[in-house]
Amino acid sequence: MDKKHRFSTTQVDFPDDTSRAFKEMTKPLVSEKDLFGDGFETGPHVTILYGIHEEQPSPKIVDIIETYPRFSITLGEVSLFSNDDDPFDVVKVDVISNDLFILRSEFLNNCHYTLTMPEYIPHATIAFVKKGTNDH
Repeated sequence: MDKKHRFSTTQVDFPDDTSRAFKEMTKPLVSEKDLFGDGFETGPHVTILYGIHEEQPSPKIVDIIETYPRFSITLGEVSLFSNDDDPFDVVKVDVISNDLFILRSEFLNNCHYTLTMPEYIPHATIAFVKKGTNDH
């Protein structure tokens, strides 16, 4: 578990070629002067479940990951996550795939977790920006 975070996560990392294309495609959407902290996401991914208590995946979680068939995702609309508790906003693109919800359900049924968000909205983060600077 990354010691910067309270919980572990499961996520789908973009393959290298897709990651490069994603970064090239989305970089023009955010002005460099509006970036907050680390700015652009350097490792594009889609989180499936954040809030897992275990530092290492259980054998059941490993089995789910290793046996689930490859699947595709579709990128949707660009929008913003804004949270009053955070000093930044998140520019993100919606990700469409029923497989993400199926995998999330499998993980929820097979690990200990704390839900940190009320609703699962699959997305890929583009950048962290100063609050109020990128109302897409």
